[in-house]
Formats: sequence, structure tokens, C-alpha cells
Amino acid sequence: MQLVVDDCLALNSNRLAKIGLFNRPGTRASVNWETGANIGLSYTGPTLELLYAMEGEPNNQIVRVTKVPCHFGGVRHYMHCPGCGVRRYKLHLSGSGFYCRECYKLPYYSQECGYIDGITRKIHKLEAQLDRPMRAKTRMRLIGQLCAAEDRVDRAIVARFGYAIQ
Repeated sequence: MQLVVDDCLALNSNRLAKIGLFNRPGTRASVNWETGANIGLSYTGPTLELLYAMEGEPNNQIVRVTKVPCHFGGVRHYMHCPGCGVRRYKLHLSGSGFYCRECYKLPYYSQECGYIDGITRKIHKLEAQLDRPMRAKTRMRLIGQLCAAEDRVDRAIVARFGYAIQ
């Protein structure tokens, strides 16, 4: 299977704004991912400097940031992809730096997986949701969705292989 969006580290401008990185020029921050990777960030007004290491080599990259006013007040921050210049919420680290998913030609997982894999992934997501506390009505709705998804998987397996796996 081809490398997909979920396999890459992503830098999200909404999360960076939430931690206050874009509040004033000269702000510095760092982002740590669950994989152990981290990146240093330095906001200098209209640009964001990314400091990170790839394969032991230190790299830095400059990304342009713009603020767009929202209809009901406030602003939304966008990063401009260094490859194509289009404003984006997310930039992904894959091969040679942080670029948008279109520049890397990264598909979403759902675009690459088969029908059975997609439903199986949905089943796992529903099971993970059921582990959290929730109202009884919500739990019953999720259990109904889980049963329907399991039935779809069973029907797809029978249609493909001629028998159900027990």
C-alpha cells in the first residue's frame, strides 16, 4: 500500500494557534508527537521557522503564515505550502520537508484501502468509542452501528469467498 496521510507527521495551524504560537511575533514553541519526533517553531510575524532533524541531519524550513478574519469575529491562521504556495491547515512531513498532501500526492487511508478494510477500520473506531463513558441512548446507537458494520463485513466476506469466517 502507498504511503498515506495517516502515516506522516502533520503540523496543524489550528493547534498551533490554540497553544498561542501566533499571538505575537517572536514566540517560540515546540511540538512533540507520540512517535518521539519533535520540532522547534519560531514565529516571526508573517513567517514560521521550522527546526527539525531528518535522518540525523538538522533542517530548517520557512513557511509563510496568513491570518484570515472569520465572519463572526476572530481570525483563522493558515500556513502556505512551500511547494505550491496554497494556504493550508496542515503540512505533512514525508520526504524532503513539510509540504501539503497534494504536493506529496498523499491519499487518505480510505482512498487506498479495500471495502472490507474500510469497514473493519470503522468497527475498530466504534469499539474504541464504546470504551468511553457516555449516555445509555448514545451507547445503544453506537452498538447498533457496530452490529450493522459487522453484518456488512460478513456479507462482503461471503460475497467474496463464498463462506463466512467463524
